[in-house]
Amino acid sequence: MTSGRNNSNPWINLLSFVYDNKHSSFYRDLYSKSNFNPKKDFQTLEDIKNIPFVTKVDLLAAPANKLCFVDESEIRSLSSTSGTTGIPLVTFHAPSPLSQEAIKPEHDD
Repeated sequence: MTSGRNNSNPWINLLSFVYDNKHSSFYRDLYSKSNFNPKKDFQTLEDIKNIPFVTKVDLLAAPANKLCFVDESEIRSLSSTSGTTGIPLVTFHAPSPLSQEAIKPEHDD
């Protein structure tokens, strides 16, 4: 899979990052079920309405390895919600913020 990153649109960069991610198929599966392809169906901010919603129920139903966007060896910590409204939601953390890496424009050096 290609990175699909675009120099000028951080939204497309982020959507492509989660869609193309080799460590997780969570968004690729979600988007496919909704017939949404970020490279075709998201060109301008007005297209934000086309992005499928993700709910806490979706996140809780997914196996943990589908929610990890880095190799498991890169995970340094995890955190959890308190679960006051039901089951706690666990999130994994790697040394660098993935969302910032995903939206950073690529530069030709």
